[in-house]
Amino acid sequence: MIVDFTLLLKEELMMVPLVARNREDAFEKLALSLEQYGFVKDTYLEAVKKRERTFPTGLCTGEINVAIPHTDVEHVIQCAMAVGVLEKPVRFANMENPKVEIEVSIIFMLALKNAHEQPAFLQKLAGLFQDKDLLHDLASKTSTSATYQLLLSALAD
Repeated sequence: MIVDFTLLLKEELMMVPLVARNREDAFEKLALSLEQYGFVKDTYLEAVKKRERTFPTGLCTGEINVAIPHTDVEHVIQCAMAVGVLEKPVRFANMENPKVEIEVSIIFMLALKNAHEQPAFLQKLAGLFQDKDLLHDLASKTSTSATYQLLLSALAD
């Protein structure tokens, strides 16, 4: 089980800014990064898209909304998290009410290898999402390095 959540964070998997036309475009860019660095199988992207249709991951967190797309562990080679700070928000179905779409500014694409790790990590992320100042700081970052350092510090707490 992952105890140190900072181990999931890799600077090479961060896209700041992430330029995407829509949710699918963002998925493709983030998943391709995970695949290129050997964290996920070539089945990962389609599995994320399929899961998103049934179980949307857009989360209304106030002014800066987030999404946490992920899929089943059989599509993952090694644990990691790709992060995209969108240049312009894209629309996601709301996790709490899938009939409602929300504008998402930050995407945390999870690749978790063990199903039992998901609840603990999602709980850690939920705690971060309650920090409105942190979300504003993340959304305003224009450099990958600065975003990485900010998230690394937040996950270490």
